[in-house]
Order: sequence, then structure tokens, then C-alpha cells
Amino acid sequence: AVSFLHVRNSHFGVPDILMTLLVSLAVWLCIIGQEKGWVLLGASFVAALAFTTKWTALPAALPLALATVMCYNSGEVKAVRISKATIVTMVAAAFGLGLVIGFPQLFLKPNIYLAFMQAQYASGEAGGFDIWQVDTVPGWVFYLKTIYTGLGSVMTVSSVLGLVGIVMSALRERHIRFSITLLLAFPVVYWVLMGSTRHYFVRYALPLVPFCAVFAAQGVDFLKEILSRWLKFDRSPWILRGVVGVIVAVAAFSPLQSSLQFDHLLNQKDTRTLAREWIEVNIPSGSKIAIDWPIHGPPLCPKDKPVAPIPCSSHVYEVTTIGGVGCRNTTLLTIEHKDMSI
Repeated sequence: AVSFLHVRNSHFGVPDILMTLLVSLAVWLCIIGQEKGWVLLGASFVAALAFTTKWTALPAALPLALATVMCYNSGEVKAVRISKATIVTMVAAAFGLGLVIGFPQLFLKPNIYLAFMQAQYASGEAGGFDIWQVDTVPGWVFYLKTIYTGLGSVMTVSSVLGLVGIVMSALRERHIRFSITLLLAFPVVYWVLMGSTRHYFVRYALPLVPFCAVFAAQGVDFLKEILSRWLKFDRSPWILRGVVGVIVAVAAFSPLQSSLQFDHLLNQKDTRTLAREWIEVNIPSGSKIAIDWPIHGPPLCPKDKPVAPIPCSSHVYEVTTIGGVGCRNTTLLTIEHKDMSI
């Protein structure tokens, strides 16, 4: 809830946010569905919706497949004597229904979307969408750095500790091994695949955040066991609870502080608005102004629209757009008035 990475991108409403929700729900339903087969239908439907929200959610099909296989041997399925073929057919049908509802265009013009998917996957081979390259490290390292920045150092360390604890638990107790496999399947495969594409966008790490939160919670619990064993807090459990409470508070404080700072930043006047105000104070109305890609420039009222659509704007200019092909490193702003040129 306080993760800076998640809070920041939730402000922008990117589809990765909805995809993160659907993937988390699908994996949770898969863990339940290995014992209750009918739940797998919901898991399959939700996994399909995650895929239709964003194609990078495709690794969610892996825990779904594993849970389906595990469901073969569950007591519930054996009791009603459902065949393996029936289970697979029903799960596949639920996935297909999710695709039809969430992404009917794929069935109308599949060639267009499949070609686009291939182009998107290959676009990062040179280091991340040409001018969008923001780092030179391998993609796997980039996403680890993103998680570290987006969750904070304490929560990241807790996640690593929890991951170690989960693996150790799987080695000790066989009955929970398959549930742990389902939990790890998506984040591990997703990280490996996205790292190989070298698509350097921090929002692509969002689906990993809920899993890191689960690992961090497990890490705090694992640390609690260690402290209880080493420091012998059995006789004073309230001290141990206090220590654990402090750890959780510290882990949440860093990302919460960053999230609040970002909220404060968004409440400040936009620099584009500041630029427009400066222009209207210093440049007379009717002057010629050329801008490159207006989205990232000051919102000026063009002369062909006498009724200014810009709030609090009182000036009209002869605005000419040049370039406008993308987000370059610099934005060219040319102002021409009589003998003055800026």
C-alpha cells in the first residue's frame, strides 16, 4: 500500500497497475485451486484477463498449468471422478472466455497483434527502445535496482530474507513445497523474461511488487523465529512483538516517505504552466512561437482558436509545431517578436 513504485504509477493510471492486481489474484486462486478444482476456473479466467490487459502477463499461465496438474491428484477431483482431459478442457475454456471478453480484437485481426507483440519484444535488443534507454546494465540488474528503489532498503532486505526462508521451508516440509512453487513461478519467470528483453521501464517491475511484499512479510516472520531462538524471548513475548513491530514500521517508513514526497510534488504548479505564465508576462500577445512536441511544452493558446481553451490564459499566439516526433532530450522553444528572437 505504501510502496513508492506502486503509488507513483497508480497516479498515472498505467495498465500495469490493473495487470498487477489480476496477476496477484490469479496466482492466489491457483494456490487455492490445487485443492479445490473449481477455483481453477476463476484462476484461468483472471489470468486471461491479466494477459489481455498487458501481454507481459503471459507467465501467469505457468502457475495455472502447475495448479491444474496438481489438481489431478486432489481428493476432491478423485471423489467426483473427473478425468484429466475434462479438467484441462474446462480450464482452457475459462481462459478462452477471458480472452474473448478482454481482448476480442485478437480474434478479429490476429496477424496485426501478433506482429506487434513480436516487434515489442525485439525493440529492446539494442538497450531499450532507442532514445528511451535509461541504463546500460543488463535488464535483470535494472529490475532489481528498480525494486530496491521502489520498495526501500529495509523491505528489499526483508524480501530477500523471506525468499531464503521460503526456500528453506520448502526443503524441510514437502507438503508445502508445491504451494511455494506456485508462489515463485510467476515472479521468477517474469523477471527472467523481462530482464532478457532489456526494456528499461520501471513500471514493468510492478507485477513483482506484491510478491516482494509477501516475501518481506515472510522475511519478518523468519527474522522473528531467529530472534526468538537466539535471544530467547519466549519468556517475554511482548518484547519480541515490539521488536517485530519496529521492524515493520521501519520497513514501511522509507517507501511511505517517498510516496508522500511524490504526492506533494504532484500538488505543485507544473513547470509547463510556469513557462506559459512567464511567456504571457514577457511576450506580447500575437507573437510567433514555434515549439517542438507541445505535450511537453507550455500550453499556449493558438491564434486559430480565439476563445482560449487554456485555463487562466489571456494571451493568443501564432503557434507553429515543428518536429513533434517524440520525447527528445531537449525541447526547442523559439519565440519571434519584431526584432527579437529567443
